[in-house]
Amino acid sequence: MSPVLDIFTRLIGAIACASIALIVWDIGTRSPSRLLIDIVKAARNGRDLLKGIVRFLAGLVFVALSVALMFFAVPENEFSRYALYEIGAFLTALAVELLIGDDVRRFVSRWIAVSRSYHG
Repeated sequence: MSPVLDIFTRLIGAIACASIALIVWDIGTRSPSRLLIDIVKAARNGRDLLKGIVRFLAGLVFVALSVALMFFAVPENEFSRYALYEIGAFLTALAVELLIGDDVRRFVSRWIAVSRSYHG
């Protein structure tokens, strides 16, 4: 693989992983007040709290993957600008989340419901 294609592939991977993290966390559509209400409700219900913790940890895994991919995508002579590239990746991921986040969450929830109905 050519060096340019290798860097491009890692950059796209970093953006995709950051997008998945933001979609899992429901960043684009949940207001801060709604987030606070959801946290208070989850604190009262052990199952919801566990689901929230799992979502948070899953998002952290994708953020870590995004950071690692970006780390290996940035050439050595550009490494002083690593933070700018990572911020750019997350801003791009936020735009992706705003554009397709609701559709992805809807698709995943339908897929889970269908798979549960098959497995009874």
